[in-house]
Amino acid sequence: MALVLCHMSFMLAATTAVVGAPSPDQFPQSEATITQWISSLSSGESAVTSIYQHAWGLWSLVTGETSMTSEGQTLRAFETWVTPDGVNGPPRAGRLRAFQHLASNPLGFVRYNPAAAQHVRAEGLDRSATLATLLAGGEPSIPAFSSSTLVVKAVYRLASASALVDGRYYALPVWEGPPATPQAYGPDAWPHSVWVDLGRGATDRTGVYALADFISFRLSAQDALRANAEQPGTGAVAGDVALLVGMHVASRETARWTWQTFWWAPDADNPPAPSGAAQAQLRPAMLDRAARHYAMAAAYEMATPNPPVFGGSNGGRSVYAYNPYIEAALGTGDLPDSVAGFGPDGTPQPNNVGIESNCMSCHARATFNPDHLSTAPRLSGARYVDLGDPDFVGTLQTDFLWSIANPTASTP
Repeated sequence: MALVLCHMSFMLAATTAVVGAPSPDQFPQSEATITQWISSLSSGESAVTSIYQHAWGLWSLVTGETSMTSEGQTLRAFETWVTPDGVNGPPRAGRLRAFQHLASNPLGFVRYNPAAAQHVRAEGLDRSATLATLLAGGEPSIPAFSSSTLVVKAVYRLASASALVDGRYYALPVWEGPPATPQAYGPDAWPHSVWVDLGRGATDRTGVYALADFISFRLSAQDALRANAEQPGTGAVAGDVALLVGMHVASRETARWTWQTFWWAPDADNPPAPSGAAQAQLRPAMLDRAARHYAMAAAYEMATPNPPVFGGSNGGRSVYAYNPYIEAALGTGDLPDSVAGFGPDGTPQPNNVGIESNCMSCHARATFNPDHLSTAPRLSGARYVDLGDPDFVGTLQTDFLWSIANPTASTP
């Protein structure tokens, strides 16, 4: 898929209302409504259901097929959005980049929907000089994004020709749940894989998954060049298949954003933790075959009961919502600002590895730190983050986006 299409997304509406793309019942949802859901989590199943339905609605929005095509492949909504380096023009050649902070080092990209891209462009937030001026002027944070903002981080496993058996079968490691002892536990440690048939038609073997069960794309020559440059030794060639294995979806519908993450699952009707059947049964009927093959976890709060934005404590039960293909590989050294607390069941936990993390806690610490202050916030496992924490002094908060704090960052 040619990257030249990416800059065209500015012509789309902020809610991604493109031909053929389904939408949730309401996006953006009001902050008051979402806050009410969060406040009611401990007292009613309906609030949980509302959050799960909203998360799936966002998934249907970002993965809905559009009327746009590239190199014979239909583009999904998120594929028409811009990458951070394309906000002010066509991005660099090749859409895939290496995510260096992940132990399994997959390939993928961050994309901004039109509302997000317009805000970055209008405020100059893709320029370090702008951020430095805001910091020097005493601003605590960048101008906030609008409620119509969506940002995704998509992670792919590259099924290169050299990795195929009989020229068509690819072995994909699959998540079967977290280990009993908290630890770094990435795809390289998972005991089982499934076969994916990359033939262009239906698979010819029972128990083998077809390419139609995945959101995927075939690499262009530019994609292959960038993948090889970003991650030497990849051996990518034009025509190789990139399988979407994980995606974070963040919306700025609340001050601390909503966070939902999705990953490919062989049995998407009964996915293991941090998802489950309760989430799976709420998938909307509008999802197509490929999009229905993904599990979901959501974090609309850092802990239960929901702590305040300022002046709270780390005494609640942590919310775990991580992506097995993205965070599960992270160890204690990858999450240096972790703080011990409690697990979802109320038992004491170190909360310092990827399987004890959530997106909100980590992204709350996103800051521009040009002076490389040793006290500046860094990545963290599940914990309470006070947005008035003294750690933020001398830095510029970037409205939960590491991709603003560091244009080469590997998180949205």
